[in-house]
Amino acid sequence: MGGGSWGGFSGAEGRGAEHRGEEEDEDEQNTWLRREISALILILISFLLNETLIIKLKPGWKKGTKVTFEGKGDEKPRYLPADIIFVIEEQRHPLFQRKADDLKIAVEIPLVMALTGCSLSVPLLGGKKMSLSIEDIIYPGYEKVIQGQGMTNAKGRRGDLRATFLVQFPAELTDQQRSEVYTILLDCTYD
Repeated sequence: MGGGSWGGFSGAEGRGAEHRGEEEDEDEQNTWLRREISALILILISFLLNETLIIKLKPGWKKGTKVTFEGKGDEKPRYLPADIIFVIEEQRHPLFQRKADDLKIAVEIPLVMALTGCSLSVPLLGGKKMSLSIEDIIYPGYEKVIQGQGMTNAKGRRGDLRATFLVQFPAELTDQQRSEVYTILLDCTYD
């Protein structure tokens, strides 16, 4: 019995086995604790380093305009921090199409109003509407320019709103209606 016995266990062997079990449990707990602390430190560092970059859009910016945040990108040892570059894109609008500082809109109008003149409401970019009175004969492709209702440019001036009219023709005419339209339009002057 090599190192003497104590409580049924050999002294060195008994204490060693007991301590190894406790040490393994402590090592597992320490490893888990180190992982948890490391994860918390990474989250804290990420939180502290996270920076919200704000882009203040300016009137007149067009598709392709670049906004650069110098030194706010990825960092590597022995290198300067990279730049972050945002490129302005234009979203398609359901009503308006942009051409430089002007806006274009298609307005549908029935044939009777196109031939007799009319007052109608045209939507503007901000959601308001503008009343238009047109005395001219509106032909397919007719364009009415509303000055100062387009996009604001970098100098603070606004482009124009260009309303192009799409004339709606009737789907059907009776024989009598055709005859009357023919009689009326036969004597018209055409350019």
